[in-house]
Amino acid sequence: GVYYASPESHIRKYSPEGIFIWDRELPVADGWATILRMAADESGLYLGGTVGGHWPGQDPSPSLEEYDAYAARFTSDGDLVWATQFHITRGEGDFFDDGVALAPTAVYVGGTFISGEGFLARLDRDGTFRWRVDVPFPSEFSGIAADADGAVMVGTGSDLHAYAPNGSLRWTRDSGPTASYWEVLAAPGGGTLVLEQFTGGGSHDIRIRRYSPAGSLGAAHVLFSAPRGDPTPVGLASFGNRVFAAWFSEEGERYRVGWASLDFGLGIAWSRNHLLSAGQSYPSALAVSPRGGYVLSPSLLAKFAIDTVAPLTTWVEYALPADFQIPDEMVSGRAFWNGHDDLSGIDHYQLQQSQNGGSWKNLKLADPAAAKQVTDEKPGASYRFRVRAIDRSGNVGKWRTSPGYALSLVQEASQSIVYDSNWDFTPDADASGGGTMMATKAGSTATFTFTGDAFGFVTIIGPDIGSVDVFIDGKSVGTLDLHSATDTARYVAFARSWAKVGSHQVKLVVDGTVGHAQIQIDAFEVRATQ
Repeated sequence: GVYYASPESHIRKYSPEGIFIWDRELPVADGWATILRMAADESGLYLGGTVGGHWPGQDPSPSLEEYDAYAARFTSDGDLVWATQFHITRGEGDFFDDGVALAPTAVYVGGTFISGEGFLARLDRDGTFRWRVDVPFPSEFSGIAADADGAVMVGTGSDLHAYAPNGSLRWTRDSGPTASYWEVLAAPGGGTLVLEQFTGGGSHDIRIRRYSPAGSLGAAHVLFSAPRGDPTPVGLASFGNRVFAAWFSEEGERYRVGWASLDFGLGIAWSRNHLLSAGQSYPSALAVSPRGGYVLSPSLLAKFAIDTVAPLTTWVEYALPADFQIPDEMVSGRAFWNGHDDLSGIDHYQLQQSQNGGSWKNLKLADPAAAKQVTDEKPGASYRFRVRAIDRSGNVGKWRTSPGYALSLVQEASQSIVYDSNWDFTPDADASGGGTMMATKAGSTATFTFTGDAFGFVTIIGPDIGSVDVFIDGKSVGTLDLHSATDTARYVAFARSWAKVGSHQVKLVVDGTVGHAQIQIDAFEVRATQ
């Protein structure tokens, strides 16, 4: 589900479908408390905020005029497990608790005062207080993030501070005069991600960048550019092998909210945006879960889908295409498949091939996003293919394997081709196998008999070439006009396929076209699906 903190010191929980489940008021005595930040995992809900009274079992603040910081844990059913006050009071200004981050064995809470002072505190998961350190805040607090080793990163608007699990400062980095760090996240795969507002050189961008564990800064990736005004980051979150970011920008009297999904390398899988209705406030928080992502504003709780479902592929066929030039003494086929993904859409495919039952080898795709690929194969072997899809959210589909395809290239001199007396062999270095059988007399015939479920007629087209009538299994299927302004050798002029393997006969009859009567038989491609 999703947790929502109201300004009236209430916690509310909703189902993934947006149905209200429960409401809890913070059990603070002799005063009040506010919830400023939350974090949740399978162990429950963790809060950070300010208190002007006292939580159960805690000493009250010295005065209701002086705020104290606290951290608290609730179960997923809304029961209070523990609450710890830090006994930090300042008479000179309000206190803002601006960050809660969870490590495997620790809870981190950070905040600042209007006066500019700030702190970072660590507690164990059972609420035991461990340490607190002062943090310099030159501009404003922008969030904290903890990694799996217990290290914690604190963003302060223009700076990023890295602290060890014992509270010692490791390093500080300055964002520069044109960028502000608004949100920080422990990066999947190591380091820290920062979601920043960049306003340099006339740009008004939302960017995401990665710091290495040692503090080296990586390249900026632009997620959104506003035509005017300054877009504002809302949140960073991760789930599985994805990173999610949210932001908003102003458009007149309305707000446009945007969100994006990225891979670990910060490549954008998808990016969406939505113009809110008049009167709806800008978003202020982002959260993700296995059931979806949530964007929150004071007047709106919206959900977007997170794609965790692998895409589907189905094999279609390996066809022998016509109107196609093949390499010398090779068979060219076109692999076809279908892919489907409901949410993210398919990003690319992977295709592999096995020859004569051997190991699978990757085939380089001319267009990785297209569901087809031409391959050139050596004849006299059997080939199988398998394909899978990867969607824009990084989900990898299952391999789908084709049947076997036995491929043959029958040259012009084969005994399976019967010629009448009008045909002569013509050497041609450009032809498949180095030559063709040629006839010019009208009525000259050549008959090819084979067993398979597809064939392609390989010939030569050019200025001296005419027309030929084609009969398959005794029936006329039309006339091929092979006349062309330029010569093209090894040209597949005609192809046909059947639903299953069988014995077939192809008969060619020369038309004897006046002025360009030649017909040349180079070879026949044959496919037999196994």
